[in-house]
Amino acid sequence: MSGVPVLDPPVERHLGFNEALHPDRSWIRMLRFAVGAFVLVALAQKTYDATLPGSDVDLFQLYSEFTVQSNLVLGIVLIASAARPLVWLGYPVAFLIFSWVRGAIDGWYVYDFLDPTLDGGWPAALATTAQVLVAFLVIAFVVHAAGNGRAALAAGHGRR
Repeated sequence: MSGVPVLDPPVERHLGFNEALHPDRSWIRMLRFAVGAFVLVALAQKTYDATLPGSDVDLFQLYSEFTVQSNLVLGIVLIASAARPLVWLGYPVAFLIFSWVRGAIDGWYVYDFLDPTLDGGWPAALATTAQVLVAFLVIAFVVHAAGNGRAALAAGHGRR
């Protein structure tokens, strides 16, 4: 006996499948970020609802619940673990915040879609900002995929 266990039937190894589901893949990180953001938004909504007049929910009691605390930690951990491909978004987010703060101070917004004083208010400004973000992410994905395809062809992996 060699000491190495032999499985009957043998286990098939699918390296491509394993690589596609690797935790550092961009789509896995984006999924973690989306779930983390969804959890934190849900908690923010629950917190806001608790502050409304007539609510019978006490904030101290709400955040004393294990479910709420664990969901808060889950959301933070998911976003933090996804944040490393997403570091490049730091500057655009800072620019966005700067634009909204500056616009609130002097009334001038660098782009009309950032102006919450126009028709639709904040919901329209946030929706349009989200659309711009999605467009940038789609373009980034296409450029990234094209670069990977070009590199694979150059390395001869595209030939049969």
